[in-house]
Amino acid sequence: MKCVLLCAVVLATIALSYGGLNPHPLSDEFINAINSKKTTWKAGRNFDIHTPLANIKKLLGVLPKKANARQLELKVHSVDVNAIPESFDAREAWPECASIIGDIRDQASCGSCWAFGAAEAMSDRICIHSNATVKVSISTEDLNTCCYECGDGCNGGWPAEAWAYWAETGIVTGGKYETKDGCKAYTVPPCEHHTEGDLPACGDIVPTPQCKKECDAGVDIEYKSDLRKGSAYQTSSDESQIQTEIMTNGPVEADFDVYEDFLNYKSGVYQQTTGNYAGGHAIKILGWGVEDGTPYWLAANSWNEDWGDKGYFKILRGQNECGIESDIIGGIPVVLISFSNFTISFQFFTMKYFLHFAVVLATVALVYGGVHLHPLSDDFINRINSRKSTWKAGRNFDIDTPISHIKQLLGVLPETENTPKLPKKIHSINAQEIPDSFDAREAWPDCAPIIGNIRDQSTCGSCWAFGAVEAMSDRICIHSNATVKVNISAEDPLDCCTICGMGCNGGMPAMAWLHWTVNGIVTGGNYEDTNGCKAYSFAPCEHHVDGDLPPCGPTKPTPDCKKECDSGSSLTYQNDLTHGSNYGIDPYPKQIQTEIMTNGPVEASFSVYEDFLSYKSGVYQHLEGEYAGGHAIKILGWGVENDTPYWLVANSWNEDWGDKGYFKILRGSNECGIEGSIVAGIPEL
Repeated sequence: MKCVLLCAVVLATIALSYGGLNPHPLSDEFINAINSKKTTWKAGRNFDIHTPLANIKKLLGVLPKKANARQLELKVHSVDVNAIPESFDAREAWPECASIIGDIRDQASCGSCWAFGAAEAMSDRICIHSNATVKVSISTEDLNTCCYECGDGCNGGWPAEAWAYWAETGIVTGGKYETKDGCKAYTVPPCEHHTEGDLPACGDIVPTPQCKKECDAGVDIEYKSDLRKGSAYQTSSDESQIQTEIMTNGPVEADFDVYEDFLNYKSGVYQQTTGNYAGGHAIKILGWGVEDGTPYWLAANSWNEDWGDKGYFKILRGQNECGIESDIIGGIPVVLISFSNFTISFQFFTMKYFLHFAVVLATVALVYGGVHLHPLSDDFINRINSRKSTWKAGRNFDIDTPISHIKQLLGVLPETENTPKLPKKIHSINAQEIPDSFDAREAWPDCAPIIGNIRDQSTCGSCWAFGAVEAMSDRICIHSNATVKVNISAEDPLDCCTICGMGCNGGMPAMAWLHWTVNGIVTGGNYEDTNGCKAYSFAPCEHHVDGDLPPCGPTKPTPDCKKECDSGSSLTYQNDLTHGSNYGIDPYPKQIQTEIMTNGPVEASFSVYEDFLSYKSGVYQHLEGEYAGGHAIKILGWGVENDTPYWLVANSWNEDWGDKGYFKILRGSNECGIEGSIVAGIPEL
């Protein structure tokens, strides 16, 4: 004891001579010391200075890993670094799930952060992977109280075990304290993690509530039938692997080492500057970005919205700050979709498979709801309009038109593993410069006759070529400042692009742009147009019941490739070839908008369902009918109609179809995949 006292005196003397006693980590002196370092973040008062540090440290509930800790499967993505944007926010990427993803919870006086980080990410992923058809909160109460392998409840646990429990046992739904929107609500009342809040002060850690495998009183849900499950895996600590995982599957759970300075975080990009180690803490990462040149992860804490930056914080990205990148966990949910008399359960491994399941579910819904209606019938059109959605249906095609003929117009073929990948173009976004509405015809009025030219692919599945050459034509005019006004030939890539696909039997939009770069495409307009090298060889046909054109029949054979201009043309094929670059655009509305504003209309492809065939006006979103095929079009602008955001799109079924050849489609939620395959390029002039 004598030795201990002597050591204490020596240490106190050293501390005083070095600059004084260490300030209390919740004191104004400590906060000021952080801010005096002028680092990448600002400190401020969160907790009252009288809050016992011991109580705060008990909130940091990630237990040290055991020697025999469970090792989850390691998931490794094939990463395309060019496809990773500079910034990403899951709330914006999946706006229909924003209310779930942006829900800041409160673990209260319980060291259950390990359960909160898991349940929050699970909830987000159920919404994302169900295409926002299933919006539930996974119960932290159920996980915290009933997962004995996870650790010790309110005294701490292991995130990996939480996800393994989800995979093996399942977790029911349940929201915040005293809510009734799930099976089991959180039972620990919220408390104050900020000095100026209205909640009661957080006290010592409460005992872990008893496990009850039953739903709360007054909730009309049966425990066993409400159990939700999913897979469980760990993601590599590589920054691009984590980003790809979040972009692909949704927010992840992470844990990191908390130091005393973090308790006072207010804004900016946190990196440890001072203070002692306090404990391990689990949170949810939902995105990333760059602030004043400093890369960060965007994270949601579970200390309610009074703490930090409205419950969120940013932390240095790319350097494994405080171990934030070393323990990233996720999983894919098994999504339950219920009809009135039965439930379907399935697991989505990637979002691209959702469309296939949507086809099955749409079919089940139609059959289950009554007789399958003919998609061109008045009854089908009336059923669409009875939904009172954001758009109106009407007759385009004659009811006697064979559906097989229409489906053959939908000529986007799926890419294969061997299909060349276009480079990704990522814009530096200034959201304030993006207007509420934009129309390329108005932005470049001298090019309006080119941009506004509605073509007709006729009885050929050449939409993939039309979407490309229409955008190429627009861009040549735009980038030449309207000094070069030509129509790029749809006939030329249709006939002569050997890498594009199968001509009138379908092709791949991206390969049309690659063909433009490598081989070039000559000029040429509509059927019998003499103002270019190669005009389209198919006469227009009727895509509308009231039109004057002959009816469209089955798909025509692809014409032979002739690398020569039409007879009577004064042009020579080789001299008329145009070229340009090629690239893809990230599937985020602001990236697409910036590309269109900067360089002109783009080509896009999307999944067509039978209701789309009867589009007349308004903002289309899929309501009824089966999957019909993939279709390529040109996006030339955007806007908002009756509070519904839309993309303005030109189709290639002549001016008799739809809204004078155009349609609007829901913007910002990747409706039918419209934002998932944007391709473009810059012309060589």
